[in-house]
Amino acid sequence: MTPREHIMAKSFRTIIIGRCNKITTDINKVNDYIHETGMMIVRHALPQTANGHHDCELALNIVASMPASMRRTMLIEWFAKYTPIVVKFSDNANSAGFDKRYLSVKGDKMEATRKDGSPWWNVEGAETEPFYLLAERTPETGPKSLEELLKMVAGISKRIDKMVEKNDVVEGDVELAKVLSAQLSSIKIERPKASNDTNPTEVAVA
Repeated sequence: MTPREHIMAKSFRTIIIGRCNKITTDINKVNDYIHETGMMIVRHALPQTANGHHDCELALNIVASMPASMRRTMLIEWFAKYTPIVVKFSDNANSAGFDKRYLSVKGDKMEATRKDGSPWWNVEGAETEPFYLLAERTPETGPKSLEELLKMVAGISKRIDKMVEKNDVVEGDVELAKVLSAQLSSIKIERPKASNDTNPTEVAVA
């Protein structure tokens, strides 16, 4: 490598490292901005007894503003973990509302608790654990059951159907995509019968 090439390589490395540092800084700023906005929505959604408006529809707006990513999923989980706000965001349903179990509670809803005794509204917890930290602090879910795996397969089938509807499949592969979706949705798995069971259990894609 010539001295000029060495200088150019070193300069390129410096540029890339600088850009990477900027990405980290910008992502941190965006995370903080989303968290601050989420907290504004949470406080707005509080019961009137806590100086809120008991309106959570804007939770859908902030979720919809984010690109499809794990951060969007964590934001939805963050709302559900610390508040009674339930956000549904998928190809089939986009909505934000309060958990029906929470709405059924009588009396001061700010004092309402979940079945496990934890509060429906945990504003302090939401403040101290931003959505982007949930992945680090939330334990991994356990092994998936056959039923859960089949639900995942059903989701893939529905996603393929949506892509076909939106013309997001290469023209020459549309018919094959339809066949693939149909085959996935028709999958049925037979569980081996237990020693004391004469009838094996059949589980199908939901």
